[in-house]
Amino acid sequence: MRYLVALVLYGTFLCLQGVRDGGGVLAQPQLVAVDGNGSEFNEFDIEHFMLKLEQLDLRMMRFELTIQKKVDTVSSVLQNLVHVIENLAWHISETERSANSAEHQLKVIAKNLTLLHKEMRDLAIAQQRLPTRTYFDDAMMMIKASSNCENAGDLMQLEHMQISMMTTEKPPAVLEACDQLPSSSASGVWTVMPDGEFSKSMKVVCDQEYSGGGWTVFQHRYNGTVNFFRDWDEYRFGFGKMDGGEFWLGLERLHQLTYSAPHELVILLEDFEGNGTYARYENFEIAGEPDLYKVTKINGYNGTAGDSMSFTLGAYFSTFDEDNDTHEENCAVKYHGAWWYRNCHSSNLNGKYLKGKNDEYGRGMSWAKFHGVGYSLKSSKMMIRRKNVPRKDMMDGMKDMQETLARL
Repeated sequence: MRYLVALVLYGTFLCLQGVRDGGGVLAQPQLVAVDGNGSEFNEFDIEHFMLKLEQLDLRMMRFELTIQKKVDTVSSVLQNLVHVIENLAWHISETERSANSAEHQLKVIAKNLTLLHKEMRDLAIAQQRLPTRTYFDDAMMMIKASSNCENAGDLMQLEHMQISMMTTEKPPAVLEACDQLPSSSASGVWTVMPDGEFSKSMKVVCDQEYSGGGWTVFQHRYNGTVNFFRDWDEYRFGFGKMDGGEFWLGLERLHQLTYSAPHELVILLEDFEGNGTYARYENFEIAGEPDLYKVTKINGYNGTAGDSMSFTLGAYFSTFDEDNDTHEENCAVKYHGAWWYRNCHSSNLNGKYLKGKNDEYGRGMSWAKFHGVGYSLKSSKMMIRRKNVPRKDMMDGMKDMQETLARL
């Protein structure tokens, strides 16, 4: 502010000096100016100030030039970056198209490999059956060549050899399911590989005693020696002793089996008074882990135990560390089990082993329609079997029988 006042006073002084001298050469005045605070400064101070202004102006020009250069540089960099991004987007688009194409090709290959694997497995089974069929054909030629044999005798010998063939037939090393076992095979642990998208074999317990055999056991309890109050991972992968003990096959294996083909379900129960009963369902299937092993199919009940399982339809599996039920509390914790709980249960076959009537309401190994949830059962066996799949030994035997009879 004070410099502005000085400049104004200086200009006024020059004008007055020019008027007094009549337009002649102006004398060099000795200016004494007063700033806004009343301080005096002379002409030298003003010249010094003007010099500073010129220097400042020069610096401003240089600064503007520098800024402009930087702006131009940044603009160029941005243009290059836009170009790079456009190229990158194009490459990503091409990569995505290639990935989609590769994924489709992999799916086709996987499907073809699955079909090829099934055909190879069927061929191996057929090769194992071939010697038995050769023996059968040779024996029938001998019967046909015997001129003193009547038809009745031929048929009796035919039946005898057919039975012999069935009882000596060896099962394949790897089964699609337990129903591929010959009826003469004993119950026990076998290796199966279900059809479909699953490429790993698994060990399962095959039950050959109940209703024609061919059942896969996925839960068995009968003495309480195995603790069934387990976490999510153990129920997912399975636990216990499959070879003669209590066990749980595993949710992942159960999903693979029921998803690979339509299955029926049977549940065998026994109380501590020695009374046995069963519940059978025409259809049973559970989803995979992304859907929390939800029961997607269970219907067609028949049996003597009463229907205490249809309630699980649409229910997710829950454990004490994975609460997936619809109750405000954790049903697995409240009822000391792991099950397809809703709100909460009408069956709890993985509950606590309590031996008959008890005060721990609903926490035992219970089936509501068989003694109620206040009674803990002695034994439970849950099994599945593929639907409408004839036993291979029976089917092949009948086919051979018809062919041989046609040649007689």
